[in-house]
Amino acid sequence: MSQLNNNSSSLDLIDETSRAQLIDDSYNLGRAEFVEQTLFLRLISYLRTRNETDSKPFLVSLKGLNYISDMMALSSNVTIRNLFRTFFQSLFRNSYTRLNWKNITDDISDM
Repeated sequence: MSQLNNNSSSLDLIDETSRAQLIDDSYNLGRAEFVEQTLFLRLISYLRTRNETDSKPFLVSLKGLNYISDMMALSSNVTIRNLFRTFFQSLFRNSYTRLNWKNITDDISDM
């Protein structure tokens, strides 16, 4: 995880498929309660701070995020739902900017 979050050349050191597999493994291990689900969330946080341009890590992340989003929809805790929505949006903000898309809050505010 520290390779993805701290090392400026780590995206070159860990290939796209391996990054996607790490994300997928952390999600599935968390869902099976072998590790804390926060491991998945901490791992994918590199998407918001690094210049990830490969699609596999994003696609795999979305699988886990969609599940968590579904669980959040069932929660009566509005604060937690809002924190998750903010986190979700922050993961994709750089991609929206890089692709020159407009109105990120309008496009994904329903998450």
